[in-house]
Amino acid sequence: MEGQKEFSRAILKIALPVTLQSLLQSSFSVIDQVMIGQLGSSSIAGIGLGGKFASLYSVILAAISAAAGIMISQYMGAKDKKAVSRSFFVNMGLSMGLAILFLLPCMVFPEAVIGLYTKDEITRKLASDYLRIFSLSFLPMAVSSMATTMFRCMEAAKMPLYASILRKIYQLFQIFWGILKS
Repeated sequence: MEGQKEFSRAILKIALPVTLQSLLQSSFSVIDQVMIGQLGSSSIAGIGLGGKFASLYSVILAAISAAAGIMISQYMGAKDKKAVSRSFFVNMGLSMGLAILFLLPCMVFPEAVIGLYTKDEITRKLASDYLRIFSLSFLPMAVSSMATTMFRCMEAAKMPLYASILRKIYQLFQIFWGILKS
């Protein structure tokens, strides 16, 4: 019975912060959509198309992070610190390489990337502008994703949650500051 309680505590120690972090990220996506909705249909379409290519990056990055989490956890269970470190840095390198692979076309020829999705000139221009700006987050996302994975493997899942909360508070501050200035 005591073993079951320990197991449940360990699960909650990891699962609850991870769940809360996911809910926090999802809730701000809704807020972003409401704010974008005020800009008009062309802007909504442009941001939606720009986000499609960016979400491809996010899915591949999530796969790398998931694989890293499995490897790191196994090596931690085996108490092989050298393999933990090697796995973390190899996957960090893969994540950074992926970020650069996606960042370059988004910065150099975003209209060609968006041209794969639409031929509409106005939408393509807006989506290209959005993608160029959004792609600057690819490298920080790679580092953040791997750091989050490592913290979760170390049973310190609260750290990424706290970082997400601080980031969202900062974003809200920026939104309200923008509203006050206009």
